[in-house]
Amino acid sequence: MTDLQEVARPAPVVTEDNRFYWDAAREGRLVAQRCSRCSRLRHPPRPMCPHCHSLQFDIIDLAGGTGPLVERAHAHGEARHPLQALHLTDIVLAQSPGDAAALRVKRAALEQLLAASGRENHSEVQWLEQEIKTTTAEEDR
Repeated sequence: MTDLQEVARPAPVVTEDNRFYWDAAREGRLVAQRCSRCSRLRHPPRPMCPHCHSLQFDIIDLAGGTGPLVERAHAHGEARHPLQALHLTDIVLAQSPGDAAALRVKRAALEQLLAASGRENHSEVQWLEQEIKTTTAEEDR
């Protein structure tokens, strides 16, 4: 059995639909798609707007740093949608690894997932516990 300390998160799968996002992240920028028809932001990147079904989009830099994303992640957590909260906090932490607010929201979302898991899947429970431990340690830095 592999020691939990050695378990690493897999690298993201880069596709033609999300390459712009990862290229910008490497440059230290946080970007998103904005539908050219209805002007709604969408993330994760995808070829079609889920609202108006347009295939046209612009790539925009998100203004205001990571704060708005953390606020949205917190709202998802409060609404008991921990997976959406985790997704947004991962985006923020990729941009700003020590963001204390994002780490708090991430830990809360992981704790929600652990509570909802019923502790039935041993591998999932181990992963969630390790993620909570790691996130808590990062918060304490």
